[in-house]
Amino acid sequence: MRYGRGGMFYKHGCSVALIEDAFVYHKRRATFGKFFRQVFAFGNGRFKLQHIYRDAVRPIHMLPSIFVIYLVSGIILSFISRGIFIIWLGSILAYASIVLIDSVLKNRGIAVGLLSVCATFIMLTGYGSGMLKAIFSKRSTLKKK
Repeated sequence: MRYGRGGMFYKHGCSVALIEDAFVYHKRRATFGKFFRQVFAFGNGRFKLQHIYRDAVRPIHMLPSIFVIYLVSGIILSFISRGIFIIWLGSILAYASIVLIDSVLKNRGIAVGLLSVCATFIMLTGYGSGMLKAIFSKRSTLKKK
């Protein structure tokens, strides 16, 4: 099964049940680079599922792509307007601070908090850029036909 298809079983009349003695293997990525590749594939696969399941992409799935566009636009704005760049940077730092504080409070450690900030940005940029790649490769495919 490719990325993202597990949640679509219910569409075809499948049911879900708890098997208390079942073992589930979920591969965790050992490095941030491998984690990025995994979530990139998830984002890419989510958009491709739209061909099979018309409602596979909901507005919530687009948020990481909007985040990527926001990051890139802020970097571009840094060359145009210092004031707008400072506001943009403040919003990014505020978001990172919220993630950091939440993680530190829940996990009782600054190290895990800092890793949570890194993982959050990697997850959002990986998933978002994967979806954007699928969207733009889809458009280029449509133009060729």
